Amino acid sequence: MALNKIASNVMLFLTLLFGIYIVDSNSNFIFAKAQEVLQTDIDNFIHKTDDYVDYLFTANEVNSSKITDTSISITSDNFNRNFLDNAKTISSMYGYDVTYNDGEITVSGLIPDFLYGSLYIEAEAQNGEKYTMLIKDFKTSKSPDPIKQFISQTLQYTFKRSILPSDFYMWEHKILTREVTPQEFILRILQDPQILYSNDSPSKYIEKMYSAIFLTQISSDELNNWIEKFENYKSTYYLKNEEAYNLIAENMFSSEDFKTRISSLNIEEIEIPLNTRYQEVYENSKVSSREVYKHETLYVMNYEELNKSKMGDNYVKLFLNENFEGSLNYNTKFSVNVKNITAKYSNGKIILEGLAPNTVYKNIVITYYEKGVEKLILIPAVKTICSDQDNLSKINLVEGEFDILNHFNISQEDFLKQFYKDQYNMEVTDDKLNYFKVLFILNGREIEKDFNVGIKEEVLIQKIYDFIFGRFPDEEGLKFWTQEFKNNTAFLSREKAVEQIIIEIMESDEFKIRFDDVILEKIIFLNNQRKKLHIV
Repeated sequence: MALNKIASNVMLFLTLLFGIYIVDSNSNFIFAKAQEVLQTDIDNFIHKTDDYVDYLFTANEVNSSKITDTSISITSDNFNRNFLDNAKTISSMYGYDVTYNDGEITVSGLIPDFLYGSLYIEAEAQNGEKYTMLIKDFKTSKSPDPIKQFISQTLQYTFKRSILPSDFYMWEHKILTREVTPQEFILRILQDPQILYSNDSPSKYIEKMYSAIFLTQISSDELNNWIEKFENYKSTYYLKNEEAYNLIAENMFSSEDFKTRISSLNIEEIEIPLNTRYQEVYENSKVSSREVYKHETLYVMNYEELNKSKMGDNYVKLFLNENFEGSLNYNTKFSVNVKNITAKYSNGKIILEGLAPNTVYKNIVITYYEKGVEKLILIPAVKTICSDQDNLSKINLVEGEFDILNHFNISQEDFLKQFYKDQYNMEVTDDKLNYFKVLFILNGREIEKDFNVGIKEEVLIQKIYDFIFGRFPDEEGLKFWTQEFKNNTAFLSREKAVEQIIIEIMESDEFKIRFDDVILEKIIFLNNQRKKLHIV
């Protein structure tokens, strides 16, 4: 391979030199100038490639290759086919599959809709000699699989840099196996330290959030609107930044644009696969060794390792770095600092068991002994997934899912029934739904005890408005509802007339907005209550 390259360079050099000598053999000036041109031409000829690259596919060869969403098939008249025909192995970096057949190389397992700046392929002979090829600057096509396309676009719009195939297939695995929802996938990648730490202001983080969710840049007007909401959520509900960001994200998730994007995935119609590419290729691959702390007995699991771990509803299978090779086995005894949680070693992983569903566990410490020395593994935070029975009861366990009605497709009526059943063990029948809607806004006060139905109609209407909305009606509204009340008393008792007015008021946009606000506030309260009870 190297001899071919040298021979080509020599031939080019002799041809150029001979041509220059004929033009002006007596002119040192022209010859000196020609030497400069010659050097430039040779640099262009060898493409300035890495020293260890034996063959660089030309732009024409790349353009003529067959490219799909997950593969590229390429051939050339100029690479060393004899070496490839007799090679012991042909492989590529990052876990891609490489096959060679009759002069054509196919690399598969690629990321869809992704621009590859360089893709190295290495063939190795029986004697250990290697032949390296490089494919530069090609883009895979968009995937017909909506989930693959969704993941690829989201990762690229979020990180705006190269993404690893192990990350791509890990998230595909987690979504297909229902370990995370598409919304949770977006929230998780937005919590990547590279995102959190590089976007240190609300405006920068909201810009990144908007880009990940809608795959477009946010306008200045929209950004100002979300920043205003962010500050309002923090001041009104006393939220931390992270909680307010989650609430902003949930509001974005409830938009029609994002709902359309999610509905196109048809996740509910996809069967959970028995196996995924992530399980076959990447699940047991080791991340590179890293410095943790100078403390020899303490190991802190990082974000990448925790993302590679598998979360169940009552267990966690921890991904182990290569640092643990040879130090753990099936006989290793573990102790855990959290009550009721046990740990065991199996198939290269530490499995934590006895966890509660949909619960965040912080600062779990696993202790074991290696050659008489106590070793510690610190897990900063893990979150188990919901059990299959959780559906409606997620109202009381949800973390960050503030827009509960849209997220779980629950009607206001179903929410009320579930809320009063869970909080007060009360059955709300359909004929009492309107009554309980008002009670919900009024924080449980009884309507009858707050009204003296014998008072003057105008005063009664003012009292109803103040009671429900915290304000008095404007002059036009007061006039309208007073007349409406008088009309109702023509065929109803005053008590029933009051009830009828309240029912009619509940049809107004103002009441619906107030009702939704109270739901939001109540869910935030339940969420904070849940955190106190279910973050360990």
